[in-house]
Amino acid sequence: MQNMTFGQAVKTVFRKYAVFKGRARRAEYWWFTLFNIIVEIGLIFLMGLCSIPFLFKGGGSVGLSIVQNIFSVASSAWSLALLLPTWAVLTRRLHDIGRSGWWVVLYALISLVVCAIVLCAGLTDFSDKLNEGHPGLLITLGVATLVLLAMGLVILIWTIIPGHKGDNKYGPDPKAEPETVDITFPAADSVAETTAAVADVADSTTADNQ
Repeated sequence: MQNMTFGQAVKTVFRKYAVFKGRARRAEYWWFTLFNIIVEIGLIFLMGLCSIPFLFKGGGSVGLSIVQNIFSVASSAWSLALLLPTWAVLTRRLHDIGRSGWWVVLYALISLVVCAIVLCAGLTDFSDKLNEGHPGLLITLGVATLVLLAMGLVILIWTIIPGHKGDNKYGPDPKAEPETVDITFPAADSVAETTAAVADVADSTTADNQ
């Protein structure tokens, strides 16, 4: 079993950008997660550096707002670009422990429900109903949030669990050593004897023809 490095994990995830079949070991998933976190922190750091000149001169609020908007768009674009490979590697990670990838789909759907409720809360009528303590909306939001948190915790634990040893129904063990072909070369003496025998046959054939 060979340990997967940070670079190998990132390359593997991007190479399998939208591959939901197969299995992914823990190193592949968590190295890629670390890579994503590093990039996000790097974008925030760059935004801070680019914002410094506008903080020390008057009327810099417009420039500061432009810088923040640019990096907000860049961060959103990066997150959107990594959405598919992140779901794919998470699905393969669940496959590695024998779990179905449909758990990821279910988690995503519940997340969309919670986000939709929160976004709708910005509407006047919906917000007023929440402020008035409308039981149906509060119960829906509360239950969806609790289920989302519980599923997130379960999936987090699943990503930490070691994968099944050997093949399972989702594919071969990603930690298994690749099969090697044993090529045996003939000994030097055997090669010399074979060459001499061929030469003798050739000589005798030539003599017979003469």
